[in-house]
Amino acid sequence: MTALTCPFCNTAFDLPSIPGRVVCPRCGEAIPAKLLPVTAATAASVEAPSPVEAAPAKPGTKTFAIAALMVAAILGGLGIWYSTTGNAPDTVNTDSAPPPATRPPMALPGLRYMPPGTQIAIALQPSSLVQYAARADVAPEVLLERWGLPAGLFAGLKKAGIELDHIEHIVVGVGLTESPLPRLSIALFLRRPVGNERLFRETLKLRQNADKPGRAKVELPGILLPMEMHTIDEMLLLFSSDDKVLDGMIKPQESLDFLKPGLRESMAKIDPASFAWVATDNVDWANLPTLKFVAPLIQQPELPKKLKGIRSLAFGMGLRPDLAAQAHVRFEDAKTASEFEARAQAKLAVTKVAMAVTQEWVMLSMPGGAYADGMAVVLGLFDR
Repeated sequence: MTALTCPFCNTAFDLPSIPGRVVCPRCGEAIPAKLLPVTAATAASVEAPSPVEAAPAKPGTKTFAIAALMVAAILGGLGIWYSTTGNAPDTVNTDSAPPPATRPPMALPGLRYMPPGTQIAIALQPSSLVQYAARADVAPEVLLERWGLPAGLFAGLKKAGIELDHIEHIVVGVGLTESPLPRLSIALFLRRPVGNERLFRETLKLRQNADKPGRAKVELPGILLPMEMHTIDEMLLLFSSDDKVLDGMIKPQESLDFLKPGLRESMAKIDPASFAWVATDNVDWANLPTLKFVAPLIQQPELPKKLKGIRSLAFGMGLRPDLAAQAHVRFEDAKTASEFEARAQAKLAVTKVAMAVTQEWVMLSMPGGAYADGMAVVLGLFDR
């Protein structure tokens, strides 16, 4: 046999004579054909070159896409980032079977993998969305964008061969550190294993970590923050922008008591039937250094002003069977909530948006068929 050295982990091994691709027995990487010795055996047996190479990431200017995701998570439900390229359908063929049931926020397994410092949690259970999109004859990703949800991550996964109907649920956690950029953590639960592994590895520019089984450096399309991925099994993938945080995510927590109390309180406000939701911890967002730093970079210089007095957000979107949304906003005190109510009443009078105030919490409810118009009005409520 011909001796080979793996270009990824430097392990020496013999070239197998069995036809098929050549895989390193230590790190599991497929050896590109161009690195194999040209012999009659290899010419006949080795598949096309694997896209996985241990080349360093190209240097370039880092964008603030992750910070934008953080802000979109905080404000997406309030419509401050809401924009449309067309009118989303208010109703579809409702004679079809009702949408699949969704699990309440606190029942999602992905939350148990989030790090304790998570301050923003975002979740999506795509089943009902996919079924709704099929009845409306439109791509699910188009609906996400029309409804004001950050669809960039899902577009990236689609490029990697993971469609929305491939996903059982996904949970994204954001933690704010002293660094200008937040820490991002993701738990991705799949309904079936990745079908085209080669496309997946190529799109994510996956580079295996030889020292940690199941661990790899990846580049998520649309998210230019360096990420690492840990494969729990073929149906569960974990990602984090912090390798030490990723180490702690591998074993799920037995309960959600480890999450911040403010975050758990926000999640408890969300309609259990929500297929997509975002919840935040109880924080003075307007005076957060990270937000002040990021706002002008994402062309939202007025963002801190719009968030003045806001402490928490809980926003959920459900399909019953048409799109309906509900937002719970916690203000710094009952007086500030009452002032918001007084300011909002006249503007909401011409909409189907319902408003209720309980101490420092304000609830804004948009029933089916009223989402698009309601969100456009709600958007203006936070202008100062």
